[in-house]
Amino acid sequence: MFGHLIAAGTCIRATLALALVVALVLAGPASAVAPPPPVPEQPAPGRLVDPEEEPHANPETLALSLFGSTFFPQTGPVTAVAILKVGHKLRAWELNGAMTNRYTRTSTGVGTLVGTAFGGNTLPLLALGPLHAGSTLPGALDCWRIIDPNKLRHFSRDERDTWFPVIRDGTGLTVGTPEAAVYAKFLIRSCYTTRKAFAGAVRRELTFMHLVEDPERYRGEVVHVEGRLLRVNRYEPPPDSQQAGVTELYEAWIFNEQFGTNPFVVIFSEWTPELSRDLLGQGKIDKIRVKFDGYFFKKYRYQSKDRTRSERDTALIIGNSLEVAKIADPTSGYSGWASNLISIFLGMVGMVVVMAVVLTYWYKRGDTAIRRRILARMPEFALPPPDVPPIAPPVAAPVRHANGSAHHQQPHAPRIVFPAGTGERGGDPDDKRGGEDKAPDEGAGA
Repeated sequence: MFGHLIAAGTCIRATLALALVVALVLAGPASAVAPPPPVPEQPAPGRLVDPEEEPHANPETLALSLFGSTFFPQTGPVTAVAILKVGHKLRAWELNGAMTNRYTRTSTGVGTLVGTAFGGNTLPLLALGPLHAGSTLPGALDCWRIIDPNKLRHFSRDERDTWFPVIRDGTGLTVGTPEAAVYAKFLIRSCYTTRKAFAGAVRRELTFMHLVEDPERYRGEVVHVEGRLLRVNRYEPPPDSQQAGVTELYEAWIFNEQFGTNPFVVIFSEWTPELSRDLLGQGKIDKIRVKFDGYFFKKYRYQSKDRTRSERDTALIIGNSLEVAKIADPTSGYSGWASNLISIFLGMVGMVVVMAVVLTYWYKRGDTAIRRRILARMPEFALPPPDVPPIAPPVAAPVRHANGSAHHQQPHAPRIVFPAGTGERGGDPDDKRGGEDKAPDEGAGA
């Protein structure tokens, strides 16, 4: 009721201001006003209605009457309302009040809510009434929709039948097309849905291949993307989404190692506080891993920037904001790589030591088992009899001499007989001259 009174008062003040302007124009000198263009014949200024034609009031005369009625001390408001109704019935003007269409109703409702901010301690109670009256509930004025941003809003059957058929897969985004209007609706819904709400409704079984090979089946589903942030840019939101409160728009490319060289492209409207805005517009971002949840919009075609310059398809996802998973220190690239290499080396050394110990134990255990089996099959070892001690040869009895001393008879040494010599220096051993040299021949030595 309070909103209706404010709207009526606003309309009356506007009409009075218009009447005052008309009166000032009519009262001014004729030389100061440009001559009006020729118009069809109208009733005389002094007559309110032409009786010979269909009732049609003179707006200027009726506005002056309305302006004059405001000076009545007690009946002025009632007279002004009566003149407004008469002018509307005689088609002198149209009374398009604040509650005539949805846009004016929304403005009136917002003004009413702002006015309740001065209610002091009664503010919560005063705000509940206009909020409920202006909502989209049955019997309300359809000024706004009361939503919970922490609860995900799935697309209804009517929205799927109306919005989804105009989306074209395998193309880019074109301004001014029905697809662009649906794109703006996706942005508005994602803007008023928190990241927590998206995370609670993710279908984690959907992968890159699901979205690219069968986009019509999974359109509008909430999917999860995680990987390395390659690039992020800022753009102006579409006009339709700007009117709904979407003031910022960001585009990011996320690379997931599991899907080869195909990155995801994600659209979001809220900047992540963990990221620096200096990253906007950089050619390549490294050492930052992010997560993202949002609605799958379409299979998006783009031109790659590699040497092939070929066109590729990826998944376009629209959500609220990025979530930073890990930010590595850019100055610790080599040390991190070296530490990883040292860890790998130490791990391999430890593995070799463990394998050596295990193999040694395993082989030793096997040798022990084989030795036991061999000993079990062999007979018990018996020591051989001791050897017979050697018998010394007989010794001859000692020979006693005449003087009574005993003398051990020594065995005779063998006699060595040299054969007869031969040659010039040889000779008969019986020859007494055998030791003398013979005279050389006469021709010897010459």
